[in-house]
Amino acid sequence: MTERPRYFRSGDEADTELTERIKTAERGFIPRVYMPVTPEDSDGMPFTFLDGNVNPGGYNTPYAFEEHNFEMRGNWFNHTTCIEGLPHPITGRPMACPICRSRVIPANQKRPYTAHAYTVINHTPYQVKEELRNPNGDEITLLIAKTKFAGKLRRKRRQVAQEGGLRGWKGLFIRSEKGEPSTGGEVEWVGKVELPDNLQPFDYSQILVPKTPEEIIRYLILGNMADPIDSGSTRVNARIGEGTDQIPF
Repeated sequence: MTERPRYFRSGDEADTELTERIKTAERGFIPRVYMPVTPEDSDGMPFTFLDGNVNPGGYNTPYAFEEHNFEMRGNWFNHTTCIEGLPHPITGRPMACPICRSRVIPANQKRPYTAHAYTVINHTPYQVKEELRNPNGDEITLLIAKTKFAGKLRRKRRQVAQEGGLRGWKGLFIRSEKGEPSTGGEVEWVGKVELPDNLQPFDYSQILVPKTPEEIIRYLILGNMADPIDSGSTRVNARIGEGTDQIPF
């Protein structure tokens, strides 16, 4: 039996506020899960999944796509969907991916990997330079899982498919060393709660729209972080409440 959490807010006003926060985030860039190495005295970073068996775009969970991650000017926060062979949004012709065909980006960086997208609530405040972000532990963020970690989530998702999927499940993510993915390499499942119906995952078909070759080339030339290549760099946050007493854990 699942535990029903305290409501985040009550009334139509709260529902409208939450909906607008999520819509604002979907119009902008969404923060991704990025974990430091887990301290030895920590059980891990807690996250709660919002994805059920089918996400708002009508796609089966997880939303899977091919992605690049490469270093440029000392910055690794460069992620973009691989567009090789995808139809151009204007001409409809198959596109050539500038990352795949680059002679400058190292081969081990330009090779795409299969990424699985999830939406999670990050319950941990974190520091970016001098700024404390997510102070209330209620940030709705994008989890991009790949390789072995994606496999661990897939196995859990299949186990709970008859219960509505991963929605409401809380896990402690553990990153044992820097060589592990930024999402961590292990997850310990600690329980499930029932989430409000208006708290839904992102529509990945909207926030992960592939760039055109022209947009990617412009970015590679200018390297303008004010116009990030996709959701890897962001200043836009979505939140579910205004205090820690309004989140389910």
